[in-house]
Amino acid sequence: QKNDGTMVFREAELNVTANGAKPSIFFTANEGFFDPQQSGQKAVARLAGNVVAKTSDGHELRAPKMEMRLSDSVWLAEKGVTMQGPSGTLRAAQLEADDKAAIYRFRNIQMRLFGVGGK
Repeated sequence: QKNDGTMVFREAELNVTANGAKPSIFFTANEGFFDPQQSGQKAVARLAGNVVAKTSDGHELRAPKMEMRLSDSVWLAEKGVTMQGPSGTLRAAQLEADDKAAIYRFRNIQMRLFGVGGK
């Protein structure tokens, strides 16, 4: 913990439990940052360095950095993201995921979809 109250974690892990139809998500990263004194729109958790998010429904996202706005449950990967899942792979320059609305916005996408049998 820094003198200003900011918490810095090495080998950070974050688990978001399943909620209704939404799968659980397990995040790992080399570092995590959180300032418990921030509230409202400024409440942010940051993950940096080899960020991996694995969902309970079989998807895996990778990004160099990810920021989570705690006030509105929005996740941002502004430095790019790759995703692999049962139906294909995706690369995007940016991701903005609204967890409450279950809307994922990818920018500059390259996608490969698998047919039946995974190819």
